[in-house]
Amino acid sequence: MGTVERRDREKAERRRTILAAARNIFTTEGFATATMPAIAEAAQLAPGTIYLYFPSKDSLYAELLVEGYQGLEERLRAAIAVEAPPRRCADAFIDAYLAFSREHPEYLDIVSFVAQREAPGGVPVLDTDQVRRIREREDACKVLADKMLGRSDYGTMRDVRGAVDAIWCMLTGLALFLRHADQATFFNAARQAKAIILDSVFPGAGQAS
Repeated sequence: MGTVERRDREKAERRRTILAAARNIFTTEGFATATMPAIAEAAQLAPGTIYLYFPSKDSLYAELLVEGYQGLEERLRAAIAVEAPPRRCADAFIDAYLAFSREHPEYLDIVSFVAQREAPGGVPVLDTDQVRRIREREDACKVLADKMLGRSDYGTMRDVRGAVDAIWCMLTGLALFLRHADQATFFNAARQAKAIILDSVFPGAGQAS
């Protein structure tokens, strides 16, 4: 391995270490309380080193938003890639979203902008490019939901995006509910919500379709 390649790999690894530390700090302490020195200490790096990779904790937060959506997108893409009847595929799509929320609560907090419910000053300030990247990643997830709808009668609707947004809001709401409800209550709500979505999108299709 050449010197340049080794240096690039070291930079990539250090960047991953910083993001992991920031993810943990934001999750445990909240955005407003988190500081760059605290993140540096968690990453076992000098504070000045972090600024070589991220100019502010706002930029770190934005990168974690992008990272969270990428992980969710991968999970959703795998769910709809299988050969299965449309309703069963949609069922898998919903399960994939909720499974990601259960398995990665730290991303759920970040992706859902839980930090916005903190005290004034606790909301990250994102620049235009950061907002664009985040929206691109969220839109990529919604495109997969659009493909799911395209396999049903909803595919002929004029306002498919409206239907996608409605389903997305319901799933996001369920994911947030997961953070405050006991397991039995959550699973009951998830079962009911999934039935509402599937019966609306695939009326009369039944479990075998």
